[in-house]
Amino acid sequence: KKKKKKKKKKKKKKKKKKKKKKK
Repeated sequence: KKKKKKKKKKKKKKKKKKKKKKK
């Protein structure tokens, strides 16, 4: 009997955008 290997999925990190304030 042959064993099947499970592939792990990588999670992508989201970058946060900074808002500029006008005076």
